[in-house]
Amino acid sequence: MRSPVMKVLKFLMMSLIACAGSHAVSAEVLFSKVPYRLAPDETIQNLLLVHAPEIILDGLAADDVFLLALPANSAAGAMTNDNLRLNGTFSNDVWAVGVNVRVTGTINDHARIAALRLLDINGAVHNGLLAAGETVRIGTEARIGRQAFVVGTDVILEGLVQGPASIRAHRVTVAGTIEGDTIIRAQDVVLLPGARIEGNLVYTMARELVPPPGAHVAGALRRHTEPTSPATPRMDWAMTTQSFLLAGALATGMLLFWLSPTLASQSVQVIRLGPWRAALVGFAAFCLIPVTALLLFITLVGIPLALVGGLLFVVLMYFGRILTAAAMGALIFRAGGTSCASRFFAGLTVGLLCLFLLANLPSPFGLVIWFASTWVGMGGILLAALDRRCSGVINARQAPRSPPPLPPDQRPAA
Repeated sequence: MRSPVMKVLKFLMMSLIACAGSHAVSAEVLFSKVPYRLAPDETIQNLLLVHAPEIILDGLAADDVFLLALPANSAAGAMTNDNLRLNGTFSNDVWAVGVNVRVTGTINDHARIAALRLLDINGAVHNGLLAAGETVRIGTEARIGRQAFVVGTDVILEGLVQGPASIRAHRVTVAGTIEGDTIIRAQDVVLLPGARIEGNLVYTMARELVPPPGAHVAGALRRHTEPTSPATPRMDWAMTTQSFLLAGALATGMLLFWLSPTLASQSVQVIRLGPWRAALVGFAAFCLIPVTALLLFITLVGIPLALVGGLLFVVLMYFGRILTAAAMGALIFRAGGTSCASRFFAGLTVGLLCLFLLANLPSPFGLVIWFASTWVGMGGILLAALDRRCSGVINARQAPRSPPPLPPDQRPAA
């Protein structure tokens, strides 16, 4: 029986494929029960979306790539071969989920890759890596440009990270080079001879970390004493919960668009054009609405209004994050607008995936993302609603009035 996580992932990919099949984006889409392969001499110019039990890309992908390589039955747990291989060249972002994933090619933009079992990277990622898996190995041939964020049970870093790194796992082994500050949260941290960290190393572990001879930490070596919750080898419950929350947010967002497409699309447009303005208005609402509701509640007479204000606050917070995700997705898809349902759905699906990943970063990063996305979304809704109301009042005031009747002596003859 397939896990709920796999079902939700398949549902999200089907949603993306359905959207891409419309005029919202120009894309190459494939939903197949047989393996998919892009030969070394082949090129895909458009956005690529593929769901197949096995995916091998040896050619060139000139646009963003979304890949879901999961078997159609319960064979994922027993699979030992690499069912997702990225050996080619990718000009833009790569989003990929598979059972066993291997990267030996070149990704010229961001890479967001998750593996249910093994993720083995021995290629180049030029603009940042977000990686998750039961075992994540960044091999000796790997070159990660800018920053790296890695989550897993067992993380092995043998290559080069040309920037800061954040790693959260049960066991972390560092044998390569990190050219920036490093944060590690793990039960066990091992630095092997030859490991080099050119910045500070901040780690959370039950015991002190003593670098062995041949290992080099250029900056400060600091240990956090706060307890670390054990990283369980299996995170099925957490992944299942997050997956269903993601699917619920997607359904809620589409319900909002169905009920009020103008408000939803205008809110996304406001966020895209003025995120700082929206964040400022949202922050003000985030502070003032609860205080106002509390003052009304204290007066006893205003209890009904206080309850309405509290409900409004919760609704604005929830829908605000959803609309922030839709704006993020619209930017990723480079869509010109979101008035079309398919455009909105495509942007919302991708944006929610991004936002859920970012919001689950270790504290304080995840907390900052949560508050920022909430404030921006709340401000976007309020500004869009205010613009609609002001436009309606202005239009009403500027509506042409019938001219006053002419005096009898000036009326035209019948």
